[in-house]
Amino acid sequence: MRLPAKSEPAVHWIGEVAERSGPSPRTVRHHAHRDVERLLGIQQMKPLELSLSQLRDLLDLRQQLGDPAKARDKSALLGRLFGHVAEVEKSWEEPRAKLAFAEATASMLRREAGGKGRPADSR
Repeated sequence: MRLPAKSEPAVHWIGEVAERSGPSPRTVRHHAHRDVERLLGIQQMKPLELSLSQLRDLLDLRQQLGDPAKARDKSALLGRLFGHVAEVEKSWEEPRAKLAFAEATASMLRREAGGKGRPADSR
C-alpha cells in the first residue's frame, strides 16, 4: 500500500485504504486519527528519553484515562501515571545539577573578564 502524496487529499487515501482492506472509510478515518494522536504523543514525549516500554505504557495510560469505560479504574491508572512522572522528574536531577554548575562557571568567567560580554569580532 502506498502512502499519500503531500498534495493528495486525505479523503482519497482513506477511500483507497478502505477499498483495499474492507472497513468503511469512516472506520479507517477513526483509526487514522487515533494513530495520528498516538504519533503526536510519541513526538511530545521524545525529549524525555523514555524506554520503549515506558513510552508504550504512558501512551496506553493516556488512552485509557480518556476512555469513559475505564472510569472505575481511574485511581489505579492515575497511580501508574504519577509513577512515571516521578521517574521522569528524578531523571532530570543530574542534568539540572550539570546546568547549574555550567551557569555558575560561566558567571565566574564573566566576572573574571571584568563583567564584559563577548569580545567584538576581530574581522
